[in-house]
Amino acid sequence: MKSAVLGICLTLLIVVVCSNALRIRPPSSTYCRRPICKTDCPNGQQRNPRGCLTCRCKLGIIRPPKPVCGPLCRMYCPNGNVKDSNGCPICKCKPRRCPRIKCARRCPFGRYVRNSKGCRTCRCRGRFSSRN
Repeated sequence: MKSAVLGICLTLLIVVVCSNALRIRPPSSTYCRRPICKTDCPNGQQRNPRGCLTCRCKLGIIRPPKPVCGPLCRMYCPNGNVKDSNGCPICKCKPRRCPRIKCARRCPFGRYVRNSKGCRTCRCRGRFSSRN
């Protein structure tokens, strides 16, 4: 008796779960099918008055393709590589931004004042400094 009741309950449960899964919902005003388009739109697709995507592409700024740069040499450049007219890095280092300086005094924790160009000066930040 218990197994028959259990079998009926399982059957009813399966019917309820399957009927909910197979229920067809009518399209609402906000439901949109994704269009299958043959074109690729780099700026995205236009929308119709209902707000659904169409196969028409959005107009945008047409940018020239990026140049394909060749392989870069294995030379390490602390300030980066010089770039050619196409914007590709070449096997030449950018010059140093700031000249190397040797200071007579040492600032605690290396806290030196920097000038308007961002280069280190021999003045210490804060009040404390120690002589070397």
